[in-house]
Amino acid sequence: MKENENELRELDAWIAEHVMGFEYPCIFEPTGGTGEICALCNHHAHFDRHLFPHYSTDPASAFQVLEKCLERLESKDLRMWKGITKGMYFLAYGECDEDRVKAETLPLAIALFSKKLYGEL
Repeated sequence: MKENENELRELDAWIAEHVMGFEYPCIFEPTGGTGEICALCNHHAHFDRHLFPHYSTDPASAFQVLEKCLERLESKDLRMWKGITKGMYFLAYGECDEDRVKAETLPLAIALFSKKLYGEL
């Protein structure tokens, strides 16, 4: 799954709020009628996307998310693997393949897995 930078930062914002528990005030700047909307609260605003880590692209930040996921899973098994033929990364929990996600990079796979685990995929 290829994502553009805006989609990745929206994913990072979702993870910051719902997985990592961060709360941010809105960052407003006049938009001049461009219709930009804050990714976290839906106010018309310019949201400063530098306020939170790049969970979907930075391995160190992604592993912080993975630690939160492991806390939430408690006794369920988590499996991670890299496919041989297409080089995709997979994460799954539980006993059925319905609970798995895949992505081209491990940080993105962790980010998508966290979104699925916390209820949005």
